[in-house]
Amino acid sequence: MYACSGRRVFGKIYRKFVPACLIPVFISMLGYTLGVSASPVPDFNSLSSLFGGMEGSRMVVSNNPEGVNREGLILSSDAMRPQNSGTVWRMLNNGVLDADCPSGSMKEFTFYMHHLNFMGGNARYYVFLEPARAGERVEFNAYGAAVTQVDTRSLDPGLSPSYAVSYAATVGRLPNHVGSGSGSRMIVDLGKSITAPYAVVNLGAIQNSSVDARFKVRSLNNKCLRVKVVAASAANASLAKAYELAGRQYAWGNANTGYPCWSNGAGWGRPHGFYQYDTWVGEEDLRITSGDINRVIGGHRLVAAPPNITNSRGDCVPAYDAGPIGSGNNQRARGIRYYTSNTSGVTGGGDSDTDSTSNYGVEYRLDYTVANKTNQCLDVKFRLSNYPGQIRCEDASASASRHWDGVFKVQSDSGTQFNRVFTKCPSRPVSTLATQRIGANDTKTLQISTVVPGLISAPAGILVDSCRCGQICPLD
Repeated sequence: MYACSGRRVFGKIYRKFVPACLIPVFISMLGYTLGVSASPVPDFNSLSSLFGGMEGSRMVVSNNPEGVNREGLILSSDAMRPQNSGTVWRMLNNGVLDADCPSGSMKEFTFYMHHLNFMGGNARYYVFLEPARAGERVEFNAYGAAVTQVDTRSLDPGLSPSYAVSYAATVGRLPNHVGSGSGSRMIVDLGKSITAPYAVVNLGAIQNSSVDARFKVRSLNNKCLRVKVVAASAANASLAKAYELAGRQYAWGNANTGYPCWSNGAGWGRPHGFYQYDTWVGEEDLRITSGDINRVIGGHRLVAAPPNITNSRGDCVPAYDAGPIGSGNNQRARGIRYYTSNTSGVTGGGDSDTDSTSNYGVEYRLDYTVANKTNQCLDVKFRLSNYPGQIRCEDASASASRHWDGVFKVQSDSGTQFNRVFTKCPSRPVSTLATQRIGANDTKTLQISTVVPGLISAPAGILVDSCRCGQICPLD
């Protein structure tokens, strides 16, 4: 099987694009039905691979189990064998996180967490930072946000903790609707000095509520840090008791089974561990000619990686060959240290993605240079649409409260804008993330960035269409 390669200059792609190869799509295995549409939205298979690649610091992701129904250690830099017999023991592989640090510790990383509290009552979710060597003084900066649904009072689009954390990472502050009574805050720990475990995140949760956090950490004195994520019931909600709990019992919940597939044999395993990079960066040239006016002139895949399927031998493998890890059709961050299996006490293996899809918490920074090669003023619009099961949003039979719900930052010579992008299939298939007016025979540069929010659906696509200034464009 083969994957179609992307193109560096994509004027006229949608109008004249004929794939040089076909990517097999396992639609029936993913439970979607294919509709027929005359929509100007291009098919997923006609989108180019995303330009650029991954870079940046290590990415720590805590998302498996997503729903936590038993208290204990959710994630740690180091393996732990519970003292209590008969409890689940999650195994952590031994990849090197930072060659200059003791095993399991780092000097710089990005952290992301998304969990749902199913423990039957009030709970607290902690993220501890601690010196790699006991008692050693570590100075560091930590910057980001932590939000609980108790303080947003809603999981609805535009109000959820996932939206608020992504908003904070993109805009630099929390949305106005977020309270602080249960621990939600902007994390601005600059020049913080510790010699013992420090709870950088301390969020209260009630039954069936969500907690979200994302922050960046960088050591200032060349010392190394470890990280632990702990879920504690009301009986163990104090800092001291929660930290002690993390040394004797793993948390548990709806962890994925069938490494690293969903339990139904198709999908993407949840990321949970330490991954190589936290940012996708790319540059693209877009050339618009007279034949491109009032057309969808290009598109790229976003948050795109092949789903996993279980083959005839029971192995979990990508559904098709999308190219090497980190390529535009296989947007994954290579796993370094992640949970591989569990033993004793709980049936069914709870296993985490070997190579994370570049999804929740990952930053995308895309620079576009747009050249208007016509004698007319043009409005060029950048849109986002989702492709559940690789089907056009408006043709899909998907049912979800949202497929994308986040904020994009757009920088140009006109200034900086922050635009909310919301899609819901099939009723709201396209959302505008940027509009650029370009005079005749002029060129503009746009810098588009976002941090992928939790609760969104992959894959997606960034589409570009144009029209004469002040007129209605094809995807309006």
